Amino acid sequence: MDTINTLSICMQGIISAGLIMRVIFCATRLMHEEYEAARYKKRIRNSVVMLIIAQLIFPIKEILISYLGSGY
Repeated sequence: MDTINTLSICMQGIISAGLIMRVIFCATRLMHEEYEAARYKKRIRNSVVMLIIAQLIFPIKEILISYLGSGY
């Protein structure tokens, strides 16, 4: 179980870093390509929503495991 917890923490960091880099990339593209502003704003919004969902999955998993037990 320790290995799974370590992997989930690593995945959480990798997902967060990737989505933050996507937001930064879209923000820089937004500054340079103003005629496609709506597209990049939508991509930034979707990335932020995905970041929030990805961050909420892990606490919900921990709550469910503590409430229902580990199944062993």
